[in-house]
Amino acid sequence: MRIRLIVLVFAVLALQMVEAGRATPGLQAVEERIEDLRTDWEIPGLAVAVVKDGRTVLTQGYGIRGLNDRRPIDEHTVFSLASATKSFTAACVAILVGEDKLSWDDRVIDHLPWFRLVDPYVTQAVTLRDILSHRTGVGRGDMLASSDASREETVRGLRKVPFVRGFRTGYAYNNILYTAAGLIVERRSELSWDDCIRERVFEPLGMTESYTSPRQMEDLTNVARPHMRLDYREGALVEVEPNRRDNYAAAGGIRSTAHDLARWLLLQLSGGKAGDKQLIDPTALHETWTPQTLIEPGVFETDYPDASFFAYGLGWFMVDYEGEKLLFHAGGGGGYSALVSIMPSRQLGVAVLANSETWIGTTITNMILDTYLGKADRDWASEMRQFEPDPEEMTHWYEEFRAQRVTGTSPSAPFEKYVGSYVHDIYGEVVIERVQGRLVMRRGPLIADLEHWHYDTFAAYHRSRRIGFDTVTFIPNGAGGIRELILLDVEGFKKAPEPGEAPGHHD
Repeated sequence: MRIRLIVLVFAVLALQMVEAGRATPGLQAVEERIEDLRTDWEIPGLAVAVVKDGRTVLTQGYGIRGLNDRRPIDEHTVFSLASATKSFTAACVAILVGEDKLSWDDRVIDHLPWFRLVDPYVTQAVTLRDILSHRTGVGRGDMLASSDASREETVRGLRKVPFVRGFRTGYAYNNILYTAAGLIVERRSELSWDDCIRERVFEPLGMTESYTSPRQMEDLTNVARPHMRLDYREGALVEVEPNRRDNYAAAGGIRSTAHDLARWLLLQLSGGKAGDKQLIDPTALHETWTPQTLIEPGVFETDYPDASFFAYGLGWFMVDYEGEKLLFHAGGGGGYSALVSIMPSRQLGVAVLANSETWIGTTITNMILDTYLGKADRDWASEMRQFEPDPEEMTHWYEEFRAQRVTGTSPSAPFEKYVGSYVHDIYGEVVIERVQGRLVMRRGPLIADLEHWHYDTFAAYHRSRRIGFDTVTFIPNGAGGIRELILLDVEGFKKAPEPGEAPGHHD
């Protein structure tokens, strides 16, 4: 009787450890290292979720919410998933495929009649499968999403984005096309993309700490703040403003917590079931796990140096890891990073969230995978540390740019000649204004103060620190005025004529 009582007590204690989000004994060695890694790598805060064999075995926070918010991270702290959002968008498509409301091989133009790409044939032929597997060949065109355009207007901008490779000939990552997939979800589900994610995924799973738009988080306090190393700030890690745009939300807009992501991982590993309810048709879910586009060696060799194949499915990357199929999606940018991974054969899922742009997610994930594979003797920390941003390297470009500055030069025209609207065929409008004797650049919601550098080149210091530092070079028109500007290395921002001025004569 005494032995049974002791066994029962230990069983209850073990269950309490799982429910409290603490690691099971097999993970304790990894968990003990996570805080040391976080401190050594100067990561303000982390959150980790691990599920195994249908159970949550770890949801834990480490560090602080921000350099300006020293409160601790916990399993309920909200982080940006960035591009790890794509697996959720693919899941919504899979739900509709399972309900015969969509087919993976539906043509995009049949659902979005206004959809256009540079190539007329590809416009007519491109399918949902193509855009979800990054095999259209269309260049990224990410600058389209940095404006305040609507989601539809952002997708319409693809009509002039050039191709970087042939249609269906290989991998060409594209965020804006996932926004198109989100619009198709809206057409066929009769819900907004946000509501489809919420009603068909978040609510059935009890993911009450997950959001599709920054507008939904205005009253939240338990939120990890984003951090970046800025080149012109000597590579210092600083807290930056969060990205509040949601015009490409279907590609990178979800915010979530370790607690909620554990439920998402369990859904994936259960064949699309939440309890007794089948949320995603298992055949449609399996299709998202199936390689669609092979990826050239080199893209992920640093993360998975021993892998023999790299591919993209539908919302998931995939590699072979120690002979096992590993599905994952990373997300990064704007001061956050995320890595969500599943190993179906081992019924194992891992999510790592960070409030800075870092490789620590790969390090921790690989350490956890190795623990369950019985190969926990590899020093992933040392291998991945070399890819962590180096403050000295971060400043290299800016220092090189500063070293090339030619002193004693002046702009070729008075400041008022630079003022005006500059329009790009693909990326829209940049406005140059004169404010209190200085030039200011506006592009949608983005504002940068211009400082004369040399000749007709200006340094652009964005007021949003997550954007950082750009350069703007103005091209004279030969008649004492300005013809166009180059933003970083993007040419083709043509100056619009002033009222009453003939086109082409901007002096």
